[in-house]
Amino acid sequence: MWFREFSPPSARRCPVWGQIGAAVLLGLIQLPHADAQSVLASAQQLGISPTDVPSEFIDAALSSGINPAALTSGLGLPPGVSAAGSAFQLPGQLYLDAPLVYGPLSVRPNLSYSTLYNDGLPTSPGMRADSWIDTVSAGFLATWGERLILDYTLAQAWYSGDEFEDTLDHDLNFSGAFTIGESPISVVQSYRTDSSPQLESFGQTNEEIAVTSISTSYPLTNRWSLEGSGSQSLRFIEADEDQYSWNGNLRARASLTDRSTVAIGVSGGYVAIAKNADTIFWGPQSQFTWQPGDKLSLTSSVGYQERYTYDSRTPKTVDGTFDLGMEWQPWIYTVITAKGRQDLQPSLFNGQTQFSRGWNAGIQQRLLGRVFLNAAFAREDVEYRPGPQSPDPTLRTDVVEVLTIGASVTVLKRLLISITLQRTDNQSSLADFDYDAISLGATFSYSF
Repeated sequence: MWFREFSPPSARRCPVWGQIGAAVLLGLIQLPHADAQSVLASAQQLGISPTDVPSEFIDAALSSGINPAALTSGLGLPPGVSAAGSAFQLPGQLYLDAPLVYGPLSVRPNLSYSTLYNDGLPTSPGMRADSWIDTVSAGFLATWGERLILDYTLAQAWYSGDEFEDTLDHDLNFSGAFTIGESPISVVQSYRTDSSPQLESFGQTNEEIAVTSISTSYPLTNRWSLEGSGSQSLRFIEADEDQYSWNGNLRARASLTDRSTVAIGVSGGYVAIAKNADTIFWGPQSQFTWQPGDKLSLTSSVGYQERYTYDSRTPKTVDGTFDLGMEWQPWIYTVITAKGRQDLQPSLFNGQTQFSRGWNAGIQQRLLGRVFLNAAFAREDVEYRPGPQSPDPTLRTDVVEVLTIGASVTVLKRLLISITLQRTDNQSSLADFDYDAISLGATFSYSF
């Protein structure tokens, strides 16, 4: 959800960590004895950028012949970050030796403070207010041997504006990885609360989200393999109806060359929203990855989705879905990324479906060995499609644009200081949801 954006990316824990599959990939890292290549590989999958990683680690990666562009797949995605919480914990924790070790157990505590000013946070449709947001976050990353990881962050946010409530949010993630025969299996359980202002609801929205997922693969030949995954998502919304969804996919993947793969499969799922008709969806999927050279990588996922609602008043809908990405490193310390996507998902609003199409692009530049500069722009077009039981039949469309400029520096290997300036603009078909604001924030994050 690119449009949930009111603060710099440095003002909250890394959003991708809450996504399905992030902890799955981390579960495969060999901790606590992580080397350069293992951490870079995990960062690539998590979408962690060089601004999050100590410069000494980049040096180690370069000396090992590893492309630093592997750390930048998350650049250009400023939306999806909310206004409270900690930032930049994970990479530093992976890089530094754990201070607490007992047998196979290692624990890496972390602490961060962020301060942010926003000149127009949404309070309710048609209403906005400026506010300072001060956030103190504390947490830890614990590993058991090489296959189990537990990550927890507690974030307390204080708002200076009387229109907002101070919040206390939790973010808990557990992942495990093991092998049965020739099949690696990864299991993830996550739980988080979020009480930050959102463009979708145009105000503070209290949510609890619990996600369980499992994934596996099975090699058929030296070039072909089968992949499968399933997940459950439970979303509890204080001001609206709770949402429950189950998803699964199965695909066959082939290695065309040493630098390209292709996969074809099918995905589907079931969505249940309290007091609304349930929905079932399915559709074919295709994926393609290609690395034409050491400095350029391309990814694509294309398909379509058919949705059937258990209500005679709702016709079947068919929409295309895609996710395209490009990562280019023209020079050793410069990385350029671009992404585009289109998908559907349940909306926060009762009985509505959210159809999103957007793109983003960004550039990151390393200077003087340990300073990182970045700039990113993102745009998304969002439709909130009402269902037959929606209390509001009005079709709402938003066009969201976010420009982010930031800088960060690592001090004494363990302290990360970052500053970010952000401009967010939302043009809505409903005037009460128009939004235009500037935010400026700084974060100090320390990994013990």
